[in-house]
Amino acid sequence: MFACYTEQEQKEMDEYKTDICALQEIRRPRKGTEITKNYMILYGAHKSDKYEFGWGFCNSKYIMDELLDFELTSERIYKLRVKLKYYNLILISTNVLTEESDEVAKEEFYRSLENVCDAIYNKT
Repeated sequence: MFACYTEQEQKEMDEYKTDICALQEIRRPRKGTEITKNYMILYGAHKSDKYEFGWGFCNSKYIMDELLDFELTSERIYKLRVKLKYYNLILISTNVLTEESDEVAKEEFYRSLENVCDAIYNKT
C-alpha cells in the first residue's frame, strides 16, 4: 500500500462513488502499478532516481479493464486515457508551479500544457 494512499482515501472514493482519482506527491521512483482489493493505482515519476513530482491515478476495479494508456508528458503534466461506452475519456492532471516560481519556468509549463491539449484536440 502507498504511504500517500491510505484507507481513508479508499473510504472517500467509496463514499462519493468515485471511479477515478488523480493523486500527487506519490513517493515512488519509477513508473508502475499496484493493485489493492478494489483499486488499481498507476504511478510514476519524471526522474527515475528522485522521489519527487510523483504522480498517479487511482482507479476503481470497475474500470481496470477499460484503461488504454497513462503517460507522463512532462515533469509536471500527466494524462490517463479510459475507454468508455461511446468514446474515450482523457484526463489531464498537473502539478502547477506556484506564483513565486520563475516566470520563464511558468511560461514553459503553460506552453507544455497547451501542447498536450492541442495534441489531444488534433487527434480527434
